Amino acid sequence: MQQLFRAPRSLPALSVLIEASAHRPEALARYLGVSPRTFARWRARGAAPRPIELALYWESFYGVQHIEADAFNAARQSAAEAAAWKRECERLAGVVARLETEYDWGSANAPVYAV
Repeated sequence: MQQLFRAPRSLPALSVLIEASAHRPEALARYLGVSPRTFARWRARGAAPRPIELALYWESFYGVQHIEADAFNAARQSAAEAAAWKRECERLAGVVARLETEYDWGSANAPVYAV
């Protein structure tokens, strides 16, 4: 079952998220659509509105690692499911082959149609 929300419940501190960014605070403020003064106030307080912190999280390497881990796990799950379906198809092909050879009644209503 897929998670309803992928955002983490707890985030790294705002200072850690800002330091994890490769961009200067002025560029981050512009990206977030706030004034540099507002951004500086959040930074001094050590907290910003949750949507701002989430945006910084997903843009940091923490968020990228989160996304990559989800993608890796989904790929492994899909590969396991594909392997299981392949084994099931091979098993069923064996059942059909056995039915074709063992149960050749030669009648018009035979369970396997042969041309």
